Formats: sequence, C-alpha cells, structure tokens
Amino acid sequence: MAINNSNRIIEFPVSATKPDIHIPRQFTEDFVEQYKSGWNISLENPENIVCGFSLLSIRDGFKLRAYQHSMGVAGAGLVYAIPAVSSLPEILHREGEPPIPDDALDDFMEAIEGDKSPLSYLQAAICYHELHEFGAYWHSVSWGEDRILPDEEEDHDHDDYYSPISDIADLEEMDFKLKTKELPESLYPRFYYENSNPVITFYTINDIGQVKLIRYKHVFSKDGYTQTVTNEILGYGGPGKIF
Repeated sequence: MAINNSNRIIEFPVSATKPDIHIPRQFTEDFVEQYKSGWNISLENPENIVCGFSLLSIRDGFKLRAYQHSMGVAGAGLVYAIPAVSSLPEILHREGEPPIPDDALDDFMEAIEGDKSPLSYLQAAICYHELHEFGAYWHSVSWGEDRILPDEEEDHDHDDYYSPISDIADLEEMDFKLKTKELPESLYPRFYYENSNPVITFYTINDIGQVKLIRYKHVFSKDGYTQTVTNEILGYGGPGKIF
C-alpha cells in the first residue's frame, strides 16, 4: 500500500480488492436446479460475501437475506437487510416482483460496519457490487465480468485484451480509443477524502459486447458505509464477447 502524504492518496495493490477470508460456497454450480422458475427465497446467504472481508461485519441486530430469480438463461437476486429476528416474506407470485420486507433498511449497506480504515472502504466498495449482483448468472452478469486494473497476470487465454495491463501506455498499445486524457499515471485502486467524505476509485476492463475501460467512483457517507456510486466509460477497445 502506497501513501501520498501531500494529498493523502492511498494506493492499494489489486490483491486488496479480493476477499481475504475464504468462505466456501454453500452449493455447487448446479444449485440453480434446486429453484423453481421465477422468484424464490435464496438458498444462499449473502452475508458470506461480507464475511469474506476481514475488516467488515454485519451490524448487531441485523442480517442479510436475498430472493433469487431463476429462468434458465439468466438469474438475478435481490438482497435486503432486515432485523435479525425477521424473515423474508414468502413469495406468492413467482413471476411478479417479490415482496419488499416492511422492516428492511432502505440500503443494505446500512447493515454493514467496519473499522473506518482506508482498506475497509475499498472492501465495502467491492461488497457493494458483489451484493448488488448477488445471484446473477449468465445473461444477467455485468460486474462479474469486470477485471480490476492494473492486471499483470500472464495466464489469460482469451484474446489480446487479456494480456497484462499495468498502465495507460499498455492500453494505448492495444489501440484503445480513450475518450479523455484526464487519467492518472497510476491505475491502482485509490482512497482519498473529498469534502470530508471517504472516496474509493478504481479502473476496470469489461468485455461484454465491446471492450471498455471503466472508472468507478464510490463516495461514502461520513458516518458509515452507504455510498453513492458512479461509473464512467473512459475508452473503447475492440469487440467483446456475447453470452
């Protein structure tokens, strides 16, 4: 982790965006076969995502639970933070929207707490995306195809856009059409303060449809882990994949 003392910018290695506690999946990849078509109460616990990050936890008195939608070629989930003594309402109509629990928090990130360290905010930013895409598979996946930069691994075997990317120069060599020149020299995930709010930014490559360079910005509340998230496409590469 590198710290820029003049601007209080903290840079993280990409490894810091990964869960640092191993939480085994509850079910195998064919668990979707256990669901009826349409909406179900999820058999998997979304809290396992939070528990995979050592600096985060679920607030006392609350729990995370989810609905799961399954329809063969795509799946999606909805996560809610509810009181620990509550349960999700049963689903009456599988093809309609599942019921919203009356006692759910407005934002499930309100139920997540941590030590307020820079790394905890990075972990919370990743948790935000993972929980929003909880239960997604196949055609419903978006964030799951994001590759956080810089990526210096040599073992990608898909196409040129999976070769190592350590800086902007690597993107230019791949004929990326950048929409802006306002890019930092470093692509590493960063933490800093903006108007006293903690901020996390990071860059990804996503190759669904067309290869894209994306900048994510997470602006956190001053007293918790709720956040406003924006993403901006900064450039395009070649054609991507369709699935």
